[in-house]
Amino acid sequence: MAVIYAVFTIMGLIPGLNTLFGLVPLHGNDIWLHALLAIVAGVVGYAVHEPEADVTRAEWRA
Repeated sequence: MAVIYAVFTIMGLIPGLNTLFGLVPLHGNDIWLHALLAIVAGVVGYAVHEPEADVTRAEWRA
């Protein structure tokens, strides 16, 4: 998700790409929204970790 929203942010900064196939607006304040979502998705993606490999799911749930 972070990569997709980062691409949307970059596309919004390029004047010729105002929309993504006419579906997603990529101009104006949407640039900042997509940038914020990319940052949040990146932070959450790196902050949330799976349990260690040597711990089984049964032990993890207990």
